[in-house]
Amino acid sequence: MWVFGSQNPPKPTHGCFPPSLFSYPVLPPAPPPPSTTLLLHHHFPWPKTPKPQNKLRVSLQEDTPTPFMNSIWINPNSPNAPLLRRASSGSRYARLADISASLDLSADPLSFLPLSFPKPPSEQDAVVVLNHMSNPDSSLAAFSWFRAHIANPSNPTILFNVTLKALRKSRSWAPIEPLLLEMIDSCVSPDNVTFWTVISCARLCDLPAKAIEWFERMPEFGLTPDDVTCSAMIDAYGRLGDMERSLRLYECSREERRKLDWVAFATMVRVHAASGNFDSTLNVFEEMKALRVKPNLVIYNTLLDAMGRAGRPWQVKSIYKEMGCSGLVANRGTYSALS
Repeated sequence: MWVFGSQNPPKPTHGCFPPSLFSYPVLPPAPPPPSTTLLLHHHFPWPKTPKPQNKLRVSLQEDTPTPFMNSIWINPNSPNAPLLRRASSGSRYARLADISASLDLSADPLSFLPLSFPKPPSEQDAVVVLNHMSNPDSSLAAFSWFRAHIANPSNPTILFNVTLKALRKSRSWAPIEPLLLEMIDSCVSPDNVTFWTVISCARLCDLPAKAIEWFERMPEFGLTPDDVTCSAMIDAYGRLGDMERSLRLYECSREERRKLDWVAFATMVRVHAASGNFDSTLNVFEEMKALRVKPNLVIYNTLLDAMGRAGRPWQVKSIYKEMGCSGLVANRGTYSALS
């Protein structure tokens, strides 16, 4: 009797087929399994232990035009590790930031720069130094020195842009426009960043006319204003009192589905409220929330004042309640609008 699980099942001995048809071949014995050593090293290449991930970027100033894009791993047990760390991009970036701080305080930056750069500086070095500076006189002096000591920069527009940003930190318009004119006279093409920096500096200096002047020159250089520039110009036209152009630019931005910031919406709320168009004021407010632009206290105060002048106390109550739910705290302007 054959039991299930045994090795040799019974051979059939009845039926019309000969017994040889149901015979089972005898299999040769299986070869011995390979050794564990061969199995591990030759059949399963296990992944190696990963190296430490503390990569340091090394500045290769003499070899490549972009020194901070080269990264190698430094063995911390290597005798040359301290030297390589001093040459790494992190250490070099900190050193360049220190140079910027020293230049801002230096009375003679043109004498300090050759000591800081015994070898010709790279374009990236100049960008980092100028980007950290805030003294307008030292920034202009450093910019002139870098331009004279960097041969064939790959993108001279960036050098002008970071210098314009450094000048903007002082909130002084006087050195901005001459540098921009020098950029144009040097046949260096300005880009959107250039114009945004100039326009934002004009706004900080309360010079909306200058912002409008350079905004309207953008087509001369084949440039189209981006979303941030459009938002700034809606505010600039509104500050200058040109409500028609401000509204026109706002409507064009809406049609082109531009992403406007709260400054543009605040200007529109103020423009409609000043003209007595209170329904449009509320429409702008609702559109702002629909686009997920969070209203701030300035916008709420303008709305409260507008609805109060419109004689709509129920909307004043609703807006004030919504302002409290958003986490904003009423200030003197709020209570003045409610009085």
